[in-house]
Amino acid sequence: MKLTEIQQQEYQALINALGVAGTLRFLQQLEVGYGDYTKERHQWLN
Repeated sequence: MKLTEIQQQEYQALINALGVAGTLRFLQQLEVGYGDYTKERHQWLN
């Protein structure tokens, strides 16, 4: 199965479970992380 096919099934499952509006709200909550968590964590623990 191709990645695009998997993604299509994922979106369809979200739409089936949450509806279009709920799916859009869910997707808006996803954020791309930034920074270096491991490096920052070492700073917090010192």
